[in-house]
Amino acid sequence: MDLLRNAFRCSGSLQDWTVTCPTQWKQNDCVNCGVFVCSAAENEVGNLEVTGEALTLNQCRTLRLHHAAHMIKHVDAEDFPPTAEERMKKKVCETRLQEAEAKNTDSSSHCLAWKKKACLFQRETGTTRLFHSHIKQNKWVQCSSCKKWLHFECAGVEGYCASKDFFCGYNIVTDVDNILESVKAEEILKDEEIKDLERKLQNRTDCPASGQHTVGNWNCS
Repeated sequence: MDLLRNAFRCSGSLQDWTVTCPTQWKQNDCVNCGVFVCSAAENEVGNLEVTGEALTLNQCRTLRLHHAAHMIKHVDAEDFPPTAEERMKKKVCETRLQEAEAKNTDSSSHCLAWKKKACLFQRETGTTRLFHSHIKQNKWVQCSSCKKWLHFECAGVEGYCASKDFFCGYNIVTDVDNILESVKAEEILKDEEIKDLERKLQNRTDCPASGQHTVGNWNCS
């Protein structure tokens, strides 16, 4: 906390802030983090004082229900996840729509980005409602390699000339393993360097009012 306060004491008016650690319930598991965060925020906002006792799983379940009830209190019914029956109906509608789109040569389903769920002109699953219904005319470009089609917007091209070759890159295989092996963490601060940085921050008396500050290995604007 001291390191955090010292690092940001020269930014804006943060030097007037204080960092405190109010007493909160203790967590003894690794699955209820959200419950404890919501509880800590609620206790702080409500100015509620609690003890530092560790909560049991039953107490965590009670708190989970409490926070969930408050979160969904103002949620509209149509925003809730669909029931099994509704999902089945949507699946049937989606199958019919896909069959019809396969026969329509102008359908956006023929866009290569559609298969990757990245087409800008996709429709909602099981409906004919488009995400970008305000666009009435789409331009297409064909890949010179795989001969498949993309919308101009999905391909990221503007004013494309038909005489030029366009390559979508869909068939390019990325060697992820080699990329990961080439990444090296060379400038990670060690524990002693962090402590030394904190000492320098605590002893520092000059606080530039503006401009760019260099703190250790970090450049802070």
